Amino acid sequence: MFILLLIYSVQASRKEPQVITQKLNSTTYYAIMNQVKRLYDNPNSFQILLWKRSDLDHRLYSYTDNDYDTLIQEENKLNGTAGCRAIQKSFPIEQKLRMGLPADEKIFYTDLIVLQNRALIIRNDFTLQEINLSQNQFIKTIQQKKLKIQQTSTSHPIILQNAINKRIYIISENGGVSIPDWIPLDSTAFFINEEPFKKRSIIYDAFIKNDKIYVACGNEGIDIYLFKDGILKHDNVQLRIDNQHLDAVDISGDDEYIYILDHNHGLYICDYQFKVKFRVPIIKGSDFGHYNNTFFIIAESMTRQDYAVEVFLNFTDNSYYINHYYFDDMQFYDVKVYQNYVVLIGYEVHKIIQHSIYSNFIKFTSNNYFEFPQLLQLKSWNNSIVALSKKQIRLLNLSIIPAHIECESQEIFQEYYLVTSFFQNSSSPFEITKVDQVFRIIIDDVSKLSKANLILFVFLLIIMFIMVWLLIVGFICYKKCKDKTQKLEESKIYLTKQYQIDREEGPGQELSAL
Repeated sequence: MFILLLIYSVQASRKEPQVITQKLNSTTYYAIMNQVKRLYDNPNSFQILLWKRSDLDHRLYSYTDNDYDTLIQEENKLNGTAGCRAIQKSFPIEQKLRMGLPADEKIFYTDLIVLQNRALIIRNDFTLQEINLSQNQFIKTIQQKKLKIQQTSTSHPIILQNAINKRIYIISENGGVSIPDWIPLDSTAFFINEEPFKKRSIIYDAFIKNDKIYVACGNEGIDIYLFKDGILKHDNVQLRIDNQHLDAVDISGDDEYIYILDHNHGLYICDYQFKVKFRVPIIKGSDFGHYNNTFFIIAESMTRQDYAVEVFLNFTDNSYYINHYYFDDMQFYDVKVYQNYVVLIGYEVHKIIQHSIYSNFIKFTSNNYFEFPQLLQLKSWNNSIVALSKKQIRLLNLSIIPAHIECESQEIFQEYYLVTSFFQNSSSPFEITKVDQVFRIIIDDVSKLSKANLILFVFLLIIMFIMVWLLIVGFICYKKCKDKTQKLEESKIYLTKQYQIDREEGPGQELSAL
């Protein structure tokens, strides 16, 4: 196993890791005894590390790496021990609703699709059922239709939606049908159309792009169906890629490339004419998922242990880099990759992790597990997750708790710490920004803090009173000055008018009158 990993690593390619360092000014935080103080709660940070100021160093704000003692990154509570701890980014899952489904060892569910506020689920006996996902209707409403497709011991129908023609395709080893995605199962307007899907020994997965459907059929290749003039037709079957016979076990794609997981040759990256751009040679693969250029592949080791591997693809120079293997703690058989996290699906327990980060950047992670036996499918719906197993359907709530720091103490406490927050660079998994800052945490008695706050409040009240008094005095002075100026202006106008009258009438008029 380890020789195989070494071979893969030699074949891989990566950029030189780059770390951009920023240093912020020191700051002080205050907290109350017996209460948890939460700091550095940034949702964009993928990791946070904490160092405690060495007892031998009494400098306040200058620091070097040797001035701090590395703290053990514990996820458990401090248990009353005074101090701060780093809490890594986590993805807790809470079950909101659960419903048991009519199934047994021979009759079980195989796939799920979510349409607005309803979910369509399919059983291996081709019973199609509809569930209202509204909380007050979740366990009360279930409609069903029996599809006229022959059931065999290997039947494993899958559901595929075409948003362009608003059809739902149900594809199986013994053919398939389509139904409208806008009409409920219990409506009198509901209808079913038979579609020309070929009979195959096994159907692994299907992918739709524009007017074509690609169906992975194991060693029978890839069936290609073309939707033209309102009719779906079988267009071609791709049996070979790069002069190698196909054993296609999973398929997906984007605007430029189609991705094919071959059980014997690994992951093919091709154009839509099936011309190979390059290949990731992880053999015995069974499933994969991807987000942008980050791929997770589920494969079987030489010891028959199922493991997961994270791979970064470089479409510019046609290279890849194997970033991390997950094979120590549990076995996986499926993977779902989303924008902010990955769900590695095991047989009983499932793991949630971050992705698209160079593994050497990550020193500590949180343990994010949840249990749901025989989990088959996950779909996002209204900030929730609809999860289907062979015998149950559940409505789950997944939260993202950012990396942060928690401080607490049962006694008066004061200490200096160095904290480093790490942030991803969206353009490359090999580039990150780390932000350093020294902070002082002061944890004091609530009564002292209350007394200090009271003194501060009284002080501010006095300052406000003085300011108001100065404003009132200023206003009074302004009013008096304004009145005095107005009277002077009136006297000036009166004297000016009197002067004009005296000039017009002339002097001595009073004597002439006598």
